[in-house]
Amino acid sequence: MATLDASDGRWPDGAMTVACRDDDFVEWHRGCRRAALWAVDADRDDVRAAVASVRNLYRDLLLPRYERQPHITVAFRGLIPEPHCHPADAFTPVRLDGDLEALRSVRLAPFEVVVGGWGTFPMVPYLSVSGPELLRLQQALVTDPRYTPHVTAGHYRIATSIAGLYAIARDLKLPPPVSFAVERLALMTYDTADIAGPLRVEGTLDLATGEWVRSAPPRPETPVG
Repeated sequence: MATLDASDGRWPDGAMTVACRDDDFVEWHRGCRRAALWAVDADRDDVRAAVASVRNLYRDLLLPRYERQPHITVAFRGLIPEPHCHPADAFTPVRLDGDLEALRSVRLAPFEVVVGGWGTFPMVPYLSVSGPELLRLQQALVTDPRYTPHVTAGHYRIATSIAGLYAIARDLKLPPPVSFAVERLALMTYDTADIAGPLRVEGTLDLATGEWVRSAPPRPETPVG
C-alpha cells in the first residue's frame, strides 16, 4: 500500500505533478481511433466509492471529467490499426493471438486482489492494488520493472507539489480496503480522442479454462481479432 509520508524516498524534493489537458492528442494516435489494453475489471460499487473519495479530496486539482470505469491495467497493447493508420507497433489480430497464448501459459487459478490506500504518479492519483499474480500476468506480455498495479482516479489539471498532495492525503477518509476475486482478464479499448472517456470490453479470457469469449462483434472500424 502507498504510504502517506512524502519523505518516503519515492519522490525527490520539489517534485511536481504534471498538468494534463482534456484534449485530442492527434500526434500520438495519428488517426487510429481506438487503443487496447489488458485489464482487470474493477467496476464495483465499493471501488467506485473509493475512487470518489480521492476525487472529492483533490477536486480542485483534477480535471473535472473522468468517465473511465475502475480497472486495473495489466498491460497497454497499443493502437488498433485501420486502413489509414497502421503504426509499426499496432495491436493486430496476430498480436492478440500471441497475447492469448502467452496469458494461457501462465496457468493462473482465480486469485484475490486488494484495492485500498492512496498513491500518485506525476499525472494521476490512484488507489493502490496488491495482488502478486498481476505481476505474473504483466510479465507474460511485457517487461516493465516500473509496473505498479493501481486504479486511476483522474488526471491532474495543474502542476502542484507532490509533497503537498501527501500532506492533504492525511485527511483522506477512504472506505475499508476492498478484496475481490479475479477470474477473468478483459481486453478493453478506448477512444483515443478522449483521454477520460469510458472503456469498452472487447472480450474476456477465463484464467482457469483459457477460454476467450468476445463480448460482441467489434465495430468495422475497430477490429481486434
